[in-house]
Amino acid sequence: MQKFLTGQFVQAIDGCYTLNEEKIAKWQICRETSYQNVRNLAEEFGTYISEYFSVDTPDFSVDHDVILAFLNLKTDDCSDDTLIKKMSGIRKLERCFKYVFPEEDLIWNTAKVIIPKSTKITDFAKDKPIPLDVSKTVIPELLKKRSEVGHGPLLSTYLGLRVGETVCLKVEDICLSGGDLGFGYVTIKAGDEGGAKNKMGRIVPVLDQEAQDALKSVISGKKPGDYVVAKKPDKYGSTQMTPGYVCSALSDVLTKNFGDTYKYNGCHGMRKTWAQRLYDEFRKLYTREIVIIKTSEALGHQPPYGEENLASYVPNIH
Repeated sequence: MQKFLTGQFVQAIDGCYTLNEEKIAKWQICRETSYQNVRNLAEEFGTYISEYFSVDTPDFSVDHDVILAFLNLKTDDCSDDTLIKKMSGIRKLERCFKYVFPEEDLIWNTAKVIIPKSTKITDFAKDKPIPLDVSKTVIPELLKKRSEVGHGPLLSTYLGLRVGETVCLKVEDICLSGGDLGFGYVTIKAGDEGGAKNKMGRIVPVLDQEAQDALKSVISGKKPGDYVVAKKPDKYGSTQMTPGYVCSALSDVLTKNFGDTYKYNGCHGMRKTWAQRLYDEFRKLYTREIVIIKTSEALGHQPPYGEENLASYVPNIH
């Protein structure tokens, strides 16, 4: 490993940033937010190594022990989800480094790293799963409002959609037959039109008869080009509701009914509960390895797919 480690790490990330190009290789970074996140991680990881290890010695190399020591240092300040994201970023950094510096003798053994558990003390857990019965309590209350704001949490509960995806979904994107589970499927469009975090399109299966009935109820009387979560036309003629409005309305109803129990949680917590339910249904049909892939795809996660990245959504991987 050469001198100026942090600079090399950042150079590796910069060399793999391919904005607005279609992702065709694991080393590519195609989104601005992903680029900034992994670049910040590269600087943080490189600085840590430079401070705690003798990087100028000929026999130094990044390995399992170096990575684990870095993660152990973060357990007091980071949640389990954040530790998982940092490990994911290190794996991305490893792939980028191998691509930009192929001459380096690089064996990080990231696959052997067992992520330590968080010891962070906090009053509230962000994005913890919201139980289905809680969703069934707040959704009817939201549906009583004159706006269609309740349709957003309903889509997160029964389809596992991100809040940004709920306000982009149109009736034409919903099919109420076929699909992996026989109850239909929903198409999340690629690019900005679909509202996906990574702009990747995907197919989301309708989970069961209850979910199908819920979808039928919110699209009843609408035209194919209508938004499922619509508002009255603004001065520009747009009927698309904002994610912030959905989040705010859901937060108010959760607080009213459950106090601070689900503080800092919303559609994403509903999405997590859906993920476990989907995994359990898939597991009745497919092998464990296939279900991990199919559930990750339905959630809209980026490859490589694996148990570690799925664990924050599906705690019971069986």
